[in-house]
Amino acid sequence: AKSTSSAVGADAPELIFAWDKPVADNAPPGTWTFGLSDSKQIVVSGSSIAEERAFQILFEACAANPDGDLWEMPTITEGCKKSVLAWGAAAKDFANYTDPATKRLVPVPDLLARPPADPTADAVAGDDFCFSYEELYRRADMVHKCVL
Repeated sequence: AKSTSSAVGADAPELIFAWDKPVADNAPPGTWTFGLSDSKQIVVSGSSIAEERAFQILFEACAANPDGDLWEMPTITEGCKKSVLAWGAAAKDFANYTDPATKRLVPVPDLLARPPADPTADAVAGDDFCFSYEELYRRADMVHKCVL
């Protein structure tokens, strides 16, 4: 992967994330190496795409706040942070999704056929997106109309 820095001046070196290149043989996982490939390129190497993304998030945060405390800068996305913070949360209560007669979970198509209790509640969420039930149904209806 390649990313250029937004440093001031035409003579500023280009920053290249090179996670497709091997790091030193004795480097443990999670180790990043930095080096100059020439006077115009700083190469940052690591061993995985996750490390690349973590460094990229950290680099962007440092560029946005150069006077900030490095130890307080993020290395994960907000969506990932929410997921990690949700670990250990109380288990989901499935009573509303269980058929009272059979005591089994209701199939997803049957659940989607019901009107949602709160149309503005989150139905689907991930990194950098969140759809309410209302939005999910609207988009599903658009797909349905295109398919027919």
